[in-house]
Amino acid sequence: MASSSPSSRVANKVCIVTGASSGIGRAIALRFAREGAAYVLCADLQGKILAATHELIAQQHGAGKAKFSKVDVTVEQEVKNMVQGV
Repeated sequence: MASSSPSSRVANKVCIVTGASSGIGRAIALRFAREGAAYVLCADLQGKILAATHELIAQQHGAGKAKFSKVDVTVEQEVKNMVQGV
């Protein structure tokens, strides 16, 4: 099982997870938060569903632990804006 020990590869790092509104992307975002990531940016096209992933991370790991961003990864400028926003 995951821990938030300093030996985690994502401990105290910023993680960007695309497709975080559901499925594998959501599981990855939740795992990174559980593993001690300093910050998880959840990105997807599905804003309302994505907000639920963000809310779950906030409830389990703290309000400042995650942010969500509605991003179309096929649009280069949206990706650049997302990364610069982190």
